[in-house]
Amino acid sequence: AAAKWPNVKVILGHSGGSTAGRLECEKIAQDPRYDNVYFEFCGTFTTDICWEDSFKYIDYRRVVYGTDTVVHEIAWELGRLLSLDIPEEWITEILGNNMQKILDKTQLPV
Repeated sequence: AAAKWPNVKVILGHSGGSTAGRLECEKIAQDPRYDNVYFEFCGTFTTDICWEDSFKYIDYRRVVYGTDTVVHEIAWELGRLLSLDIPEEWITEILGNNMQKILDKTQLPV
């Protein structure tokens, strides 16, 4: 769907939801046909792949912060993000600026 509709922003929940899924997300992030795909920082306990490793393949500007609200502990996901060994600027982008950029480009019908 992402390749068929390149003007549509696609967010992959939980960034794959498993180790195999995360590896697939890393491949998708490297493919220019999928520049419209974003990756959600959520469900970090579903894989043992460190996000620092995934950031070698996934541009931080394509990652948005998410939680499942009552299903996952918000403090867990936030703590995981804040404890990563990444620049503070990346954390700011992931926590809100990246999503804001997606929403700013959305044209809603009147």
